[in-house]
Amino acid sequence: MVDFYPIHMPEDSSPGHCLATFSTVLSSLSIELGTYFDNQMSAKYGAHWFTQLCEARRATDSHYIYTSRLDLSWIINEPFRYVDSPIREYLPKNEYQFYPSLKKLLATRNQWYHDHNPHNISGLRSALSLVKYVADKCGLELADELLPVISRVNAIAAGSYTGVGKNNVPAQPASGSSESPKSLKQSAVGATWLGIVGPRKIQLNASGSLIDLDAAKNVTSEIGNTTTNRYYKLWRALELDWLWVDANGAVAANFLGSLRMVGYWGSSADETEQDPFAKFLLPRSYTFAGGKLHDRESMLSLDESHIGPITKSTLMRGRDTIQEGEIIRVTWDGDMIYFGDSGPEYIGEVESKDWFASHFFVETVEAD
Repeated sequence: MVDFYPIHMPEDSSPGHCLATFSTVLSSLSIELGTYFDNQMSAKYGAHWFTQLCEARRATDSHYIYTSRLDLSWIINEPFRYVDSPIREYLPKNEYQFYPSLKKLLATRNQWYHDHNPHNISGLRSALSLVKYVADKCGLELADELLPVISRVNAIAAGSYTGVGKNNVPAQPASGSSESPKSLKQSAVGATWLGIVGPRKIQLNASGSLIDLDAAKNVTSEIGNTTTNRYYKLWRALELDWLWVDANGAVAANFLGSLRMVGYWGSSADETEQDPFAKFLLPRSYTFAGGKLHDRESMLSLDESHIGPITKSTLMRGRDTIQEGEIIRVTWDGDMIYFGDSGPEYIGEVESKDWFASHFFVETVEAD
């Protein structure tokens, strides 16, 4: 590489190791690709090419914020947003997925830095696959440097790498007792669990029954209608097996290698002031193009001919505030959000009945 930047090799699946690996990989990508652009552009346009290009962009865009040629946000957004960008000369051509993958990588960066939930081994694997794709297509030395990192991450995810002085027995979350301090209020359904899990351990078996292990009995009847209609369906959709219930009725479970808040038990739900940026996200992502909202995977546009006023209002707000081509996400319960370069933005609510068929795995609650 032109400028060496050491990549952190993770030792386990903890958020610290995942974030360290993610951050150093992106820094390495920014330095190598940004330096390559700088060398090519300086040879063709002179040493002041970056300043001149930024001045030209600011003349037509008052919100243009970039000041560094090694800023990953600039490296990706410049060729993505401007089809006439001179930077495109030095990027792959006739690669249908290249620019969408670039944008997905930047959205992943924004989500990792603005929200704590992706800091797990599953999220790291997905992020590294994106970086590897970009590095391969651009012919970067980083592509080879990623091979041992990806191998280590896969081994950690599979449980075959345990590090020095560690064993390969999966750790169980520490649970509280009846004398434990008052349970912490959890931030949102989908957020990283705060504190220790509750003392009550429930098994969700393959048939869908809920079994209290200490009481050795089926307790499925305990969950009220709200839980059956929403959280129970969420647990089944996420294929959870073990649940821990605290004194507030909040439920914890392991999901994709990290302990998450997954709902409430019975009728004790307290859903006020939940953080929309920490919630579970729908697997699909969306974007505005040509004035319409599109599913980025299928590129089908949303049929807006019969949508309700709540979804319609949110889409109007999204068109006014989000640039076309930006990646939009929707939470499991219908919040439309956007992880932008300057931070996360809440757009509004959408209803599952108005949305793409089968994208929601739990129906949203209709407004009164």
